[in-house]
Amino acid sequence: MSKAKAERKSLFRDLLDRRLPQILGIYLGACWAVVQFVDSLVNRYVLSPNLTDVAIVVLISFIPTIMLLAYFHGKPGRDRWTRMEKIGIPFNLVLTGSLVFFIFSGQELGAASKTVTVLDEQGNQIERVIPKSQFRKKMVLFYFDNETGDSELDWLQYGFSFMIDYDLSQDMFLDIRNVHDSGFTPGDYYIYKKIKEAGFSKATAVPLALKRKVTNELHLPYFTSGTFKKVDNSYSVEISLYQTKNSKLLKKHEFTGPDIFALADEISVQLKTDLELPTKHIQETNDLPVAEILTHSVTAFKSKMDGLVTLLIDQDWRKAQASYELAIKEDPTFAVAYTELTAIYILSNQNEKRIAIFQPLMQHLYKLPERMQYMVKAGYYDSKQQPEKQLAVIKMMVNLYPDYLQGRYLLALLYKIRNQRDEQLAEYKKIWELDPERYETLRTIGTLYQVKGEFDEALKYFNQYASQFPEDPKSFTSIGGLYKEMADYEQANANYEKALLLDPRSISVQLTLANIDSELGNFEQAFAQYQEALAASASPKDKLDVYNALEKYYVKQGQIKKSIEYMHLKMAEMGKFSPPLLVLFRRISTLDSYVMAGQEDVAFQTVEKL
Repeated sequence: MSKAKAERKSLFRDLLDRRLPQILGIYLGACWAVVQFVDSLVNRYVLSPNLTDVAIVVLISFIPTIMLLAYFHGKPGRDRWTRMEKIGIPFNLVLTGSLVFFIFSGQELGAASKTVTVLDEQGNQIERVIPKSQFRKKMVLFYFDNETGDSELDWLQYGFSFMIDYDLSQDMFLDIRNVHDSGFTPGDYYIYKKIKEAGFSKATAVPLALKRKVTNELHLPYFTSGTFKKVDNSYSVEISLYQTKNSKLLKKHEFTGPDIFALADEISVQLKTDLELPTKHIQETNDLPVAEILTHSVTAFKSKMDGLVTLLIDQDWRKAQASYELAIKEDPTFAVAYTELTAIYILSNQNEKRIAIFQPLMQHLYKLPERMQYMVKAGYYDSKQQPEKQLAVIKMMVNLYPDYLQGRYLLALLYKIRNQRDEQLAEYKKIWELDPERYETLRTIGTLYQVKGEFDEALKYFNQYASQFPEDPKSFTSIGGLYKEMADYEQANANYEKALLLDPRSISVQLTLANIDSELGNFEQAFAQYQEALAASASPKDKLDVYNALEKYYVKQGQIKKSIEYMHLKMAEMGKFSPPLLVLFRRISTLDSYVMAGQEDVAFQTVEKL
């Protein structure tokens, strides 16, 4: 036997005599038990999941101390404390404390929820337990794909997604985005627009890579993909949950049954589990069956979904209105259909119908998730022309659900309507504070500072966004727009050129560069760019933007009649996708063009017609 081999055998025997492997094994087993215990406490008492990670870090970092103790005290008999132990163990403790501090500094290590108390509009005290914003799970829920071979069931591609989203909206621990989500800007369907731009106008059969790209642009950690089939009278629905950062498939499940509402309930519960919501929370949170808060009528639900899809894809407001009215005729208690029909009446300038519909809507308000009830109440007070009560209801909702960002977005919108810019800015800063992953808020804050004329502050926020997303064209369009307003055309051009390198197909960037040339008097160069942009325009929205730019271009040239030609082309394109009320407002804003062209009679005729 060689000397080296003998030494290794002697060392191994020494470690066995000192019982170091045995003690280390027992410690690791105890570590596993402790981690399981902490994890059970986290789930049982809805505590911060970071506590489990803290336990793992602490227990692993203590391994050197356990090894020292085992080595010097593992043998039977009494042992003295050695110099190595007196130095090594305190050093290990300090190192462990430092690790915990640096890894978990600034992270919430207490309860995952908090209790808030407010007074409602009748003066009654309301108390709610709500999650802290950092523990809310965020996800994009994409539409399902119809694999039945029956086009009559295409509506369920959107229907399954809507049901699951609506069911999950009862849970404050979740922040779900759907393809048809529009925020508070009419027609601003961000997710749908991105999918449509990629060539998928129906927002179905979307490739996984595109789903991941859109979700990543929203800075959300999870997204779904799903399909459904039908065998006899039974549906088979498959849903997959993916992690955005690496497109990793986290979970995949299949659900089978004849009842589409029951299937949506099963999928919703499974998604909560897959997103690792606390077990106790899942068991105890209010979770009514989706049919109870939606409708028991498949016919009514199909009509409602037909209306939504018609709005989203065809922008046919009259046809959509007919579908929604059919839905509430089939089920007069269909509260969510009333809310969406209300929006249609507003945007199609049918205020009398809007006011009338609040009676059945308020009667069946109980069917809506509580947060949505406050939204409806705000709309009700608006219809009654009681703006102060409307504002009070939204403030109450924000106080009751301080981390519910949709409420804060609505409050910011009301401040904008009331021209309270400082209050609007404060709300967006609060949104950024509550959810630092909503990076688009940085651009919004920057834009508000730009409107206020505080350009240095605006640039600070735009640069902060750009440092996070140097490959996002919006990083440079924001900065370029600021420099353009400051009349620094050299810097503006440089930033817009960077944006165009990142997105060569961007019509808006091409038009802005052309507008800068126009402002500088380079009319021929500007006109050539407008023509290039028009040739590249694929959608009514793109064509509208080009015609709008050409209209202004000819006004600057003093060719008012020529500008009116493009104004008519612009309005024709706008009518293809915008709600009637917005088209009406835009037509009113064009009346001065007729006056400038000496066509006052046409202006008055237009007013009479409007």
